[in-house]
Amino acid sequence: ALPARERGRILHRVSLLMRERADDLVATESIDVGKPVSLCRPVDVTTAANQYEYYAGLTQALEGSTRSTDFPALAYTRREPVGVVAAITPFNFPLILSSTKIAPALAAGNTVVHKPADIAPLSALLMGEIFAEAGVPDGVVNIVSGLGPVAGEALLNHPGVDKIAFTGSTAVGRHAAAVAGDALVPITLELGGNAAQIVFEDADLDKAVSSAIKGFVFNTGQFCMAGPRLLVHSSLYETVLGILAQAVPGVPLGDPFDAETVIGPMAAEQHRAKAEGFIAQARAEGGRIVTGGGRPDRPGFFVEPTVI
Repeated sequence: ALPARERGRILHRVSLLMRERADDLVATESIDVGKPVSLCRPVDVTTAANQYEYYAGLTQALEGSTRSTDFPALAYTRREPVGVVAAITPFNFPLILSSTKIAPALAAGNTVVHKPADIAPLSALLMGEIFAEAGVPDGVVNIVSGLGPVAGEALLNHPGVDKIAFTGSTAVGRHAAAVAGDALVPITLELGGNAAQIVFEDADLDKAVSSAIKGFVFNTGQFCMAGPRLLVHSSLYETVLGILAQAVPGVPLGDPFDAETVIGPMAAEQHRAKAEGFIAQARAEGGRIVTGGGRPDRPGFFVEPTVI
C-alpha cells in the first residue's frame, strides 16, 4: 500500500545498510558457504547491494500504455502488484540470488516469503535485520528457513502464494513447475547448467586455458555457468591437457578467510560426496585423472580441482 516513492526510499536504505554492514555480510556468507572472502566482497555483497539500489530507482518507472479504441473511450494498462511472492533460493550465491527476487518484488509493491537453502540460511536471516532497520513494514518480507521437502514444498503448495520464483536444480525445478501449473500460479525458474567451453584450432592458448580454469574454479565450481566441460580441437588436445596439468594445481586452495584463496571448501558434506562420486564414476568408465581427484590434507569439505 506504500506509494512508489516511499518503496524506493526503503530499498535505497536497504542498499546503504548492506554497504555499511558489508563486513558482517562477507563473514556470514563465507562461514555459511565456504566462499572465499576475495570473491564474496566484490561479487556477492556488492552485486546484491547494487540490485536493491537499481530497483529503488525503478519503483517510480512502473507504467502502462494508453491507446484509443473504436468506442469513445481509452484502453489503458494498469500494473498492479501480483501479491505474495514465494522466493526459493539455493546455496551457492545466497545474497545475489535472493536479491534478484526480493528487490524487484518489493519495488513493484509485492510481499515476499523467502525460503533460503537449508544449508545456507544465515545471510537471509541477517538481511531480515537489515530489512527491518531500513523500514520495510512488518510482514512484507518473511524469511522461512527449513528443509526443501518440508518448508519449500509447503510454500510451493500454499494457496496464498500468487507467484513463485525458484532458483535451484533442474529436477526440483521440474517439480515446482508441475505444482505451479496445476494451480495456475505464475512461476519463474532459473535452473542448473552443464555448459561446455570450446577451444578452436586458432585459439590463443594462454587466454583460452586461463579462461577455462577461471570458468571451473570460480566459486569453488559451485556455479550454474561454470563450464565444467572443455571441448578442444584434436590438434591441440595434448597441449591443452599438458598446460592444464601444470596450471590447475597452482590455483590457491585453502582457508576462505585468506585473501589469497581462490578455491574454498565446498558448501556441505553432501556436495563433496557428489563431486567425489563424479570422479569415481569417471575412473570406472576409463577416464584418466590428469591432476587432482583427491582430498587435500586439511579440515573442511575440500576437493582438489580435477582434470579428467
